Amino acid sequence: MTQDEKEKKNEYKRKYYQANKKRIMDSHKQYRQANKEKEQETSRKYYQANKKKIKEREAQYYQANKEKFAVYSKQYRQDNRERVKEGNKRYQLANKEKIAAYNKKYRDGLEDGYVKTVLRLTNAPKSLIEAKRIHIKCLRLIKELQDGTEKKTVKKC
Repeated sequence: MTQDEKEKKNEYKRKYYQANKKRIMDSHKQYRQANKEKEQETSRKYYQANKKKIKEREAQYYQANKEKFAVYSKQYRQDNRERVKEGNKRYQLANKEKIAAYNKKYRDGLEDGYVKTVLRLTNAPKSLIEAKRIHIKCLRLIKELQDGTEKKTVKKC
């Protein structure tokens, strides 16, 4: 088959599909509904076989459309406040230890966000954050020395 013949055949297929798109889509939908288990199994197998490729594609799409996701997410949270609250409660109840470990790491590591919270400033300059971080380290060291339990969790300031 020559290149011209291939192009004509592809053009014919494209026109046929456009002309019969609704009928073809209805037929596919009926098949999927009649064979749900088979479709689910096929999808599951495909995902397992191509997991890495799918994840990479999803990550690329997310990076390319971050603003769109942010707008959608914000709108969803506004429209479904109660549902989001319930989901957050369920997560917190199911993951108490995980949340406690994260919070401990956040406090002990003196992350920027934690130091800003202690300062009660959202837009604190870096120099102020660093100074407060050193101050907190010194206070923790003093407390450890007074308690007599030198944990060596705080490096000397």
